[in-house]
Amino acid sequence: MIGNVIFKFAGKVTSLEQLREHLPDILLLPALEQVLTATQTSSLTRTPCPIHNKLPQVIVEITKTGKIDVKTVSCCDMMDKKVTTSLRSTLNATAYFQPGMTLTLQVLDDYSDVYNFDAHTLKKLVLGRQSKDDKSQLDIDLNEHGGQSKGVSRRHAYIVWKSGALHVVDNGSANGTFLNGSHLTPYKPHKLRDKDVIRLGKLNIEIGVTDT
Repeated sequence: MIGNVIFKFAGKVTSLEQLREHLPDILLLPALEQVLTATQTSSLTRTPCPIHNKLPQVIVEITKTGKIDVKTVSCCDMMDKKVTTSLRSTLNATAYFQPGMTLTLQVLDDYSDVYNFDAHTLKKLVLGRQSKDDKSQLDIDLNEHGGQSKGVSRRHAYIVWKSGALHVVDNGSANGTFLNGSHLTPYKPHKLRDKDVIRLGKLNIEIGVTDT
C-alpha cells in the first residue's frame, strides 16, 4: 500500500514489489506505472471529501488474464465516480490494450459510422478500398468515405496486434500513411494510443479506446 493506494493481484492484496514480480506481460508494467503516477499526482486522489474530510481509497488490481482495473472507495458516490473515471482515462492513454477494451475507428469529417472492434482479440485489421473485381475482403472499406478521391490504396494499411499492443502498418501505399502527422515507413509497425489520428492519403481516422 502506498498512501491511500491498495494493490491486488488475482483478488488478493499484495505489495507493489510483489505485484511487479507477478505481472504476466511485460507491457503491463509501463501501463501500471502510468496509472500509479497519475494516482500519486492527481489532485482528485489527494483531495479529501468536503463533507467527511476523508481521502478516497484507490484500489489497483491486476487479474490473472492481464486486465488492470482501477476503482475507488470513498464516503461519497460522486468522489468514487470522478476519481475512477480520471484514472481509467489515464490507462486508456497507454499503448497497452487490456481485455474488455473496445477499439473504435472514426473517419473524421464523416460521422455517419463508427467502427468497433474487440481490441484485445484483434489480430489484423485491413483498411483500404474494395473493388468490384477483388474478391478478398477488407475489414474497413473506405470507398463510402471518399477513399478513392482522397488517395486511399486498395490495401492501404492494417492494424495488427503485436507484443501485447496494437500497431498501425503502412502496406506500401501510393500516398502514404501518417500517424499524428508523421509519415510512416512502409511495413514498419507503430504503436497506437487513444486519440491518435492516422491519415491514409488525405483521409483522417481517429483511434479511440473505450473500457467496456
